[in-house]
Amino acid sequence: MNNNNKYNTNTVRPVSEFLDTYPGNPVFAALVSEIFRAYHICLSNKANTPPALRFRLDEAANLASLCWEVYNFEYIPRPSIAFIVTVPCPREVVAADFRDRIIHHYIVMKLEPLFEGLQVFHPDVYSCRVGKGNLAAIERLRDRIWIESKGYTVPCYVASFDLQSFFMSIDKRRLYDELVALVQENYFDWDKDYLLYLIRVTTFNSPTEHAVRHSPVTAWELLPKHKSLYNLDWFLGLAIGNLPSQTDANFYNSPFVWWLVDVGLAPVNYVDDFYLVDRDKEKILAAMPHIRTYLSTERGLTLHPRKFELQPVERGFKCLGGIVKDGEIFVNKRTVARCFCKIHWYNEEIGKTHRHRAKYAEKFVGILNSYLGIMSHYSSGATRKKIAETVLSVWEGYIVFDEEFTKARPVSKYCRLKQARFHARVNRRNDLSIINLFKNEQTRINRSSN
Repeated sequence: MNNNNKYNTNTVRPVSEFLDTYPGNPVFAALVSEIFRAYHICLSNKANTPPALRFRLDEAANLASLCWEVYNFEYIPRPSIAFIVTVPCPREVVAADFRDRIIHHYIVMKLEPLFEGLQVFHPDVYSCRVGKGNLAAIERLRDRIWIESKGYTVPCYVASFDLQSFFMSIDKRRLYDELVALVQENYFDWDKDYLLYLIRVTTFNSPTEHAVRHSPVTAWELLPKHKSLYNLDWFLGLAIGNLPSQTDANFYNSPFVWWLVDVGLAPVNYVDDFYLVDRDKEKILAAMPHIRTYLSTERGLTLHPRKFELQPVERGFKCLGGIVKDGEIFVNKRTVARCFCKIHWYNEEIGKTHRHRAKYAEKFVGILNSYLGIMSHYSSGATRKKIAETVLSVWEGYIVFDEEFTKARPVSKYCRLKQARFHARVNRRNDLSIINLFKNEQTRINRSSN
């Protein structure tokens, strides 16, 4: 109080005026609840990664800070990491920080019900959708061929084409305008403004601006310039390593997929791969110029000039890592070759001594099961048997397979993770017994002193 100031009336504003920025506001509480839900979804696959573990060291403070930034419209994405993968081909991956992944899950958690409820995506779009995926797309294509060809009794053709540099060609301005229009017209929940704000920040974020490179700079020389976000304008390209990029890719493609349906074609789509099945070969060939024109004028995309195939279904064709032929799905030879390369390396480099086999058996089993799990869905019984025979020629007594060769497991005494858990339980029981003995002794001493 300053009574000497004649302009001072010694009054204050009512507390209700500041209620909007108070953390106890119901809107803030609801926002915290939703971000916590997105956080737990994000943890389901990333809980043991180093970025997630660093975030969980001070979980409460980090989440509170994130919620407060979103609530005040002050959220700024952290620097991403960028690296180059070389298998099966050189490709740039830019992945967001774990903190930003929570926001990505929040956005997808809100947009996914809109996409599915309003049928924005055609039923034959299979990428990053609940109940669908790579295998479902191959099975759908197999079934469609069977129906169109009437059990391979009628001549039928299958065409496949690819979009050139798809993720790098997406115009973020067009994507943002279409997303905002969808949310404005169909989303009426309390957090609409926050969702629109986060969509804008995430869509127009330039992840390479302050990205930390986890691959040598020379690794980028393997890439053509148009396949790197470092060489594009600010309004072009989505980061492949981010979750919204996958759902946004489906959303960006959805007008094209529905257009194909309207002109009488029946596509099966997985990200940038498209497959058409029809009895009339000329119908597909006549449609290709119109497809190129539509993609160029309406979506700003280009068909890959060297990735167009049209052939009779009897010959079989490659599809998303599998080969469809005669009503069956066979595993791709490239996948089999990679599997045997891994087996050969473990047999020659790791399997030389008992000490190494005992130490790395569990890790080797994880690699084997990743391949066997894929092959188990295909007609690959002979291939799986050959894999088991090759492995057991060196690792017999360390690794065992089930009867169908669909799963491998290490022998119990070489399960290092299982042993670690057992010893942790034993140590915990010992610690509890020591604590109980100490408590009992302390109680006895107190009673005797009394």
